[in-house]
Parts: sequence; structure tokens; C-alpha cells
Amino acid sequence: MAAALAVVHRAPAVARPVLRAAAFNAFGVGFTVACMVGAGVAVAGALYSFRFLPGRSRTATGVTVAAPGAAGAVDPADPSAALPLTV
Repeated sequence: MAAALAVVHRAPAVARPVLRAAAFNAFGVGFTVACMVGAGVAVAGALYSFRFLPGRSRTATGVTVAAPGAAGAVDPADPSAALPLTV
């Protein structure tokens, strides 16, 4: 944008308003397209993750637990399964 305005300042006085309007219009259109593409990528990423990432199982109490046999799976009803805390 700064380069376009530098060119506008070197142009003849008659052409400056037209060139300035064209520069701002081009910036606005480019920015709008970039925002739309970014929004599309964000929506596509959300849909992809919703479709392909595994869900989590829920217990009757609403507490999320790992699937049985999964790495790090702990039975929430078994207090002896808790990891010791080290400081």
C-alpha cells in the first residue's frame, strides 16, 4: 500500500485521485479475498477435525475417560490406580 501511494504522489495532480482510489480499491478487494479464503480454510479444518478425529466416550456421570486398554487409561473407580504425586 505504501508503494502504491508513493507512486500516486509522483503522478500528475490530475491523475492522483483516480490512482489513489484504484490503490485503495485494490487493497480492499485483496483483503476481502484473503479473509474469505482464511474463513474457508478455518471452516474446512473444523469440518475435517469433526469428521476424522476420534470422539471421546462418556460415562454415566459425564466424566470423560480414555478407552479401556488405551495408553494412560485409568479406571476412575479404582483409587489405587492414581499416579503418585512427586514434588
